[in-house]
Amino acid sequence: MKFLSIKISRWEEILYGIFLREDKNWLVIKKNPGDYLLDGVSFINKSYIKKINEPFDKTAFRYKVFMNKFQNYNDNTFDDLDIRSMDSIFKNIYNKEEIIELGLENSDYVLIGFICKMNEKSFALEMYSTSGNFLKIITIKYSNVRTLTLNTDYLNSIKDFLKKKT
Repeated sequence: MKFLSIKISRWEEILYGIFLREDKNWLVIKKNPGDYLLDGVSFINKSYIKKINEPFDKTAFRYKVFMNKFQNYNDNTFDDLDIRSMDSIFKNIYNKEEIIELGLENSDYVLIGFICKMNEKSFALEMYSTSGNFLKIITIKYSNVRTLTLNTDYLNSIKDFLKKKT
């Protein structure tokens, strides 16, 4: 198991997580939002990655605790997802009606919502607020997506709330 720190172009925040898989365009990690937690799967557009490290000295306490806790960890939730192209990733998410979190150029905020339409070079995102209220529909170029995160407790809670609300 490899624990990674990932520096994204023009972002102050560094992403941490357990390596799941990669291809020429995407790196997929089980996200570590802090301490010894794992929450969600993040797809990171490799064209925006500035640097990847294994951030901990293997003798450091945090590394030992993390490795002990997740030594046999295996998340195959999105193993069936073809990550060779943006089109296949977004089409799969669209077909499954997954709620997503998108990181774009500015790391100060993320966008949350559902893909509601797909085109050749862009998609439409039905955006929701942190309180589950519909905001608007915006168009985003695939190439502008730095990170795409799925299956976090936060996203799943909003999705469950929206199901009961309708």
